Amino acid sequence: MEEIILLFTRYRAFLFFVILETIFVSVYIDSHDYPRAVVNDLFSETSSELQNKRSKLEDYLVLDTINNILMTENADLLEKITFSYYQKQALLAGMSTDTVLQNIASVFNYTPARVVSHTYTKRTNWLVLDKGENHGIYEEMGVVTQKALVGVVVKTTSNFSLVRTILDASNYPFSPFVRLKNSGHLNKIIWEQDSPNVVVLKNVPNHLVVSQGEIVLSSEESIFFPEGIQIGTVKRTVTDLSNNMQKVYIALDENFQDLRYVYVLENKAKPEITQLEESIQKISAYE
Repeated sequence: MEEIILLFTRYRAFLFFVILETIFVSVYIDSHDYPRAVVNDLFSETSSELQNKRSKLEDYLVLDTINNILMTENADLLEKITFSYYQKQALLAGMSTDTVLQNIASVFNYTPARVVSHTYTKRTNWLVLDKGENHGIYEEMGVVTQKALVGVVVKTTSNFSLVRTILDASNYPFSPFVRLKNSGHLNKIIWEQDSPNVVVLKNVPNHLVVSQGEIVLSSEESIFFPEGIQIGTVKRTVTDLSNNMQKVYIALDENFQDLRYVYVLENKAKPEITQLEESIQKISAYE
């Protein structure tokens, strides 16, 4: 308190001058139309600009909330679409009603998540998501968008998860199988680092007619991803002279450079499938 009093005492002349100048300017502006109009316009413009920025900030915050709501609603819709797809496939296979219901048990649950950070130019690429164990996310869950197989969760914390994406030119253990819609050919996709939006099918038999623009779908061979997602179209084919097979280049529908929101998938049948696969490995070990 003494320091404040000392400060005022030391600069009292200057403070007195500032107060008088403020009073003079205020009286001058109030008594003259032109300067009053200029000041009013200045304050009006500044106030409008601040209001505009505030409005944009509020819109942004509201937009983020709305987007989260839409993502949740979209997740519910995707679950229903996947449910319907598996139901239709089961009925087309001539299964009984009880068998159909058992088959549908393998439907995926979708959890929306936001991409916190990601890479797409390295040899092995990653995503960090804003959902983790507190949200029911665990290792070896698939990650998709509405038009892409994105990758698989490899590590989780309480509130975040790390995803190894399909843009992986190393020995990727989760390479998904896809199916060419017209020919029905099934194979794993591979990334060759040419572009973050192009993957490759190798060793496609030469006798198969693969047309440019042919649709490519996710297949039933992966326990990480649902069947029937359209992930892209055939861009071109090249004959591999080393084995007289085709290499099929696929243009992905999703732009991996702009990934912002994804869905993490829980395959409810995965524990049973994994248990059976482990049993097969144990049996094979004794043979």
